Amino acid sequence: MTTLRIPCTLMRGGTSRGLVFRREHLPARRAEWDAIFLAALGSPDPRQLDGVGAGDSHTSKVAIVNPCPDDGEADMEFLFGEVAITEARVDYAANSGNIIAALGLYAVDQGWVEPVEPETRVRVRSLNNGKIVELLVPVADGRAAEDGDFTIDGVPGPGPRIEMVFPNPEGTTTGKLLPTGQPITRLDVPGIGELEVSLVDSGNPIVCVKGEDFDLTAETMPNHLNAEWNTRAKIQAMRSAASVAMGLVEHPGEAWEYSPMIPYPVLLFPPSSYSRFNHDGPPLEPDEMDICARVISLDMAHKAINVTVTVALTSAAMIPGTLAHRLSGGRAVEVSGGGEFRIGHPSGVVRARGRYGEGTDAEGAPRIASVGLGRTARRIMDGEVLIQPHKLRWLKQLMGR
Repeated sequence: MTTLRIPCTLMRGGTSRGLVFRREHLPARRAEWDAIFLAALGSPDPRQLDGVGAGDSHTSKVAIVNPCPDDGEADMEFLFGEVAITEARVDYAANSGNIIAALGLYAVDQGWVEPVEPETRVRVRSLNNGKIVELLVPVADGRAAEDGDFTIDGVPGPGPRIEMVFPNPEGTTTGKLLPTGQPITRLDVPGIGELEVSLVDSGNPIVCVKGEDFDLTAETMPNHLNAEWNTRAKIQAMRSAASVAMGLVEHPGEAWEYSPMIPYPVLLFPPSSYSRFNHDGPPLEPDEMDICARVISLDMAHKAINVTVTVALTSAAMIPGTLAHRLSGGRAVEVSGGGEFRIGHPSGVVRARGRYGEGTDAEGAPRIASVGLGRTARRIMDGEVLIQPHKLRWLKQLMGR
């Protein structure tokens, strides 16, 4: 067996980074992929020393892409994989909106869409859930623009603004915006008792809970929360109970095996004052946001907020009776016809726009026509990842293959 040399592209999309692989460059047998992705990122290892990961859920991602030249709905399709950091596994249950932002640039530069100045529309179908995301990619001189002045909190420096729209984002995994049919669900969580949560599936499934229920405040930064093992264990117990309530698994003990990502726990706070994560500037103030959120990803506190969680939380805030609606004072309902819904996260504020659809669903919840927001992205490196035989043998042994 010889060393595999697989072409790929390292890209940043929003506050995430990952490797983009063409489907045609991977082995025909899908069973071979996981070991390749684990070796490329350097898992399992908390440092990911032997790969291009960085020991963080933000930077341990892969996208497998393919053009759709004869498809009337999408220009490209992709399969997203979240590469576990300390386990020999790849999770395909979730989706990554940040990585989708990068794929817009990729499609334009690969010639998968005809470049139109000043913006080119790229339609991306996720094979994880079948949903389509629409992107408006700035274009100059026949290529994706390489200069711009748009900034997003959590990413150093400016770039061209990529507009993202998630049409009809509800029911990505469970088929329902409110999987239990109610804006509030009471979970009986072992070791905690009864918790009041909002279970929402839009963009990705999330379980919203008040941060104070875990004795946390908005001032709690990711590194401090990650050091609280007992608190993290309680959050995971809640996530497991939510997985059952959402119909993802039959028993709480199956939740981690099903997916270590979804449903994402989202700890909610009212608008608050706090210092940004790893930032020496002035603290954020309550009047800069409509709600404050802390997201748990792969059992660790996210340093910003996922795009798909932004979509889900914006959708949740548009539904009367949910925790997000209560804590934001109904602000998302007010801006649904225009304006922005502002979500405070550890690295700053993300601004989203939500729009209602017509009518209501079977449970009486409003339909969400779309959620949109702006991102930046960058093509960092093109080349080949080298996968040596000894690495593949070791990983396959760990995976029991």
